[in-house]
Amino acid sequence: MSSSHNSSSLFSNCMFFARLGGVRILLWSTLFGHSLCGICSADDLASLQPPFYRSEKLFIAGDGGYHSFRIPSIVSTKSDVLIAFCEGRLDSNHDFGDIDIVMKRSFDHGKKWNEIEKVIGIGTGVWGNPTSVYDAKTKTVFLFVSSNPEGYAQFGDQAKLVEDDGYEKIDEWGERRLWILKSTNEGKTWSEPIDMSESLMPKSHVWDAVGPGQGIQKGRMPNRGRLIVPAIGRNIFSDDNGRTWHMELLPSGSSESTVVEKKSGNLMRNDRATGSNKLFKRRVVSHQASGRHWSQFAPDMELLGPVSHASILRYTFDPSRILFINTASESVRRNLTLRMSYDEGASWTVERKLDLFDGNPERHGGYTSLIKTGDNRVGLLYEYNEDVSDKSGGRSIVFTKLNLGWLLERFGRQN
Repeated sequence: MSSSHNSSSLFSNCMFFARLGGVRILLWSTLFGHSLCGICSADDLASLQPPFYRSEKLFIAGDGGYHSFRIPSIVSTKSDVLIAFCEGRLDSNHDFGDIDIVMKRSFDHGKKWNEIEKVIGIGTGVWGNPTSVYDAKTKTVFLFVSSNPEGYAQFGDQAKLVEDDGYEKIDEWGERRLWILKSTNEGKTWSEPIDMSESLMPKSHVWDAVGPGQGIQKGRMPNRGRLIVPAIGRNIFSDDNGRTWHMELLPSGSSESTVVEKKSGNLMRNDRATGSNKLFKRRVVSHQASGRHWSQFAPDMELLGPVSHASILRYTFDPSRILFINTASESVRRNLTLRMSYDEGASWTVERKLDLFDGNPERHGGYTSLIKTGDNRVGLLYEYNEDVSDKSGGRSIVFTKLNLGWLLERFGRQN
């Protein structure tokens, strides 16, 4: 742990009302470091609840005829429907071959889920990198997807993996494509996919990927209400609730991407390192200033990071809480650790490793996706390796639900 509050921390006393069993009662709370005075929201009452943690396999290798499931994305709608997406890999756990985008939905904050459904899987090529974003005004779920045709892979015959033999290397613009789908009824039905490659993929990007994970909708000025979807080298955005989409180029040095809004209304990207940044074995971060200029990507020395995706989430603005989860390691995709920052990502004062339902840390890790649920808890999807002794073995997706009480339990404080 990088740092934590100790007995020398300032005390803040707060008197506030809560409703228990239909009775409005007065509560008095002594809190370390962060006051709730004047903030009697459901968000903060949720942080005072007893620790809660529940975990289950959601997409299980073999279900629906799929060999493996990878690359999760989760979104929550205004009426509290959770939609969990991932790649359904039909024949293997590899990044190439016949891959669909599949989903499951929950109508009770993740207690129960419906059966697996295919969102898109035209042909026998790759439909991957699901990246979802929700527009609260129009109640529309947008899903961005990257694709490439059958017989093509990122590295093809030039890859180190013999499994890539026989696949063509993607080496021309257009062999990789970017698509968007939308649902106006919480995932019950989906529009036909629209190819957005010409307008939203730089011509310099031979290999390209959106997200994966999720985008955000800005809650503060400037550009309040803007939908933002992170992608390699850029942010994709809409200022008209998804009717039209544009892109903003960012500095180089990163790939698989996450984005979060800061209290100032500016943005922060926290990405997987590429190029010389990979030498640091850390996550790399870029900050937006004045609503426009972006800094060069630089390593966050607190955040160990192997070559893997991560997830970041604004939990509350007041008090400021940003959550971040990744496989906190320099070399392997394990040691899943959830962190919280109170200072806009400048430091990560709270951290806790996930509870593992099978006690085997080698199985738990990889790509993640975080969402705040309608009951003020945290929903998390992450990857699970069914057989660590077999590189060609099945992969599954785990759904975990937890609250701030669980995250803060080891610190003996609630804030």
